[in-house]
Amino acid sequence: MRQARLRAIALGTAIAAALPATAWAQPRAGAAATSGPKPLSQTLTGEAKAAYDAGKLLAGDGDYAAAAIKFKAAYDLSSDARLLWNIAACEKAQRHYAHTMALVRQYLDTGKELLTEADRREAKALLDAIESFTVRMTIAVSEAGADVFVDDERVGTAPLVGPVTVDIGQRRITAKKAGFKDATQQLQVGGSTTASVELKLEQDVHQGHLTVRTQADGRISIDGAAVGKGTFEGPLKSGGHTLRVEADGMRAYQSEVTLADDEKRSIDVPLEKIYAPPPAIDLGPSFEIGANGGTGVKLHGDNPWMTVARLDVGLRLGWAANLGLFAEYAALDASGQCGTDTHPSSPSNPLDLGVRVSFRSCTYLKAGLQLVVHFLPAHAVDPWIAVEPAARLALYDYSTFDPLTGATARSSPGLPTFDVGGRLGVDWHPVRAFRPWAIGLFGSLVYTPIADESPAHNAGNTAAAPPGASSGSVPLEHYFSVVFGLRSSLAF
Repeated sequence: MRQARLRAIALGTAIAAALPATAWAQPRAGAAATSGPKPLSQTLTGEAKAAYDAGKLLAGDGDYAAAAIKFKAAYDLSSDARLLWNIAACEKAQRHYAHTMALVRQYLDTGKELLTEADRREAKALLDAIESFTVRMTIAVSEAGADVFVDDERVGTAPLVGPVTVDIGQRRITAKKAGFKDATQQLQVGGSTTASVELKLEQDVHQGHLTVRTQADGRISIDGAAVGKGTFEGPLKSGGHTLRVEADGMRAYQSEVTLADDEKRSIDVPLEKIYAPPPAIDLGPSFEIGANGGTGVKLHGDNPWMTVARLDVGLRLGWAANLGLFAEYAALDASGQCGTDTHPSSPSNPLDLGVRVSFRSCTYLKAGLQLVVHFLPAHAVDPWIAVEPAARLALYDYSTFDPLTGATARSSPGLPTFDVGGRLGVDWHPVRAFRPWAIGLFGSLVYTPIADESPAHNAGNTAAAPPGASSGSVPLEHYFSVVFGLRSSLAF
């Protein structure tokens, strides 16, 4: 008996040598061999025989998982119970002891006349030998009809008729039923021959939690049903819902809200006041007066900064166009050369004998026409563009000094100039009920095609005078100026 048990324990390791030569479930030598059933190699035919032979080769190569598949295929085709012993041996070689015991018991129950007494003793010895490697586990599930799984293998439907035999070690037990969340437990078994586990299934409720906050008098409705005022907090079924918030004098808010299972979501709804259109605007001709102020740069000479002030008045034609006049005054930075071509107040080199010029103030007066086109005259924010041809008179207050004679002189001539300007701006009407008033920003680019920028002409000392400063030549310059600033206007 002890020898039979040891043989059974060693069966998994001996399979590689035993199977390739002869069938595992073979009749024994002697009289039993002559009177017992024929070997599997003689009884199996066709696909069953091919699967059986492939299983032997795989087992001999140590691939017991694939060998078990082939032996199972041969069993399904032939129903020869002796193949169950081969499958059991492959499972034992993989340390699947619970499967091995189930297969051996099936082998004993269905083998009948195919098994000899020696075969039965060997099978029972194997069961005795590996029984200590398994545990009989009682699994209780709270819901009848739930499918029960051990390590992802289905073992029955709750309530189970009895304990389930499982391998020792870490086991994962799961119960599943439609309408309930899966219940799973990890359990280390093997400390005793029995184990028990209880699984409680909880109903799978598909819902989330929504919180809505708005102003105190905001009426909140979900899917057309009123649910509160100011604040709502509560569970909702998973999926899409229509949220709507209303309040007197405010624009209604409506949105689609989607909740996932167990999702917690919070929504803040700020309501907007309903826009009250301003009084009707007379789009007929009207007058507009505007005041402008800004700063800029004269892009010539030493590029002085300018401070600019302007007053304009025009005829507003249908609020889209403005045709009018403007007058502008500007003061230039007089610390340098005021953007002119004059000789500086300091010599440029030791031999510089040109007449020096020192400015005390530099200003100009400009008057011209303006044509303004508004892009959105009926809106609160109204961009516009303008074209501005104008005549300019430059006024310079300066002193001259001749290093040869030591004489000084003071002069303040006026030099006429012609400018062509382009201006971009945007008006904003901050008071809806008083549409005629606007404030905004502007940027201006002015081109000067013809200008005399030599207010102090050299009296003949041209040796070191800069170009354009001699009395014999007065060049006509051209350059740009840039101005940015604010504008406020009033139509009436």
